[in-house]
Amino acid sequence: MAGAGGAPVSGWLAGPAIRPLVLAGIAELAATVGVPVVACGGVASAEDARQMLAAGAVAVQVGSALLAAPELLGQIAAALAGEE
Repeated sequence: MAGAGGAPVSGWLAGPAIRPLVLAGIAELAATVGVPVVACGGVASAEDARQMLAAGAVAVQVGSALLAAPELLGQIAAALAGEE
């Protein structure tokens, strides 16, 4: 990837900022490949996970959100199971 003036740019982006990109990618990928798709990127709530599943993922990874709230994984799992 190139930045201003064509200089190389590197780094990474995580958290909610990438969710729209991930959702679009999941929808495209799930419609194209014949294998299960596992989503990751920007999941910070049960609603985020539901969006990933609705886009075509069969499972969802929760990552960087756990750094701020380690209990979040259990909360998301309970909400998806209807135990909220």
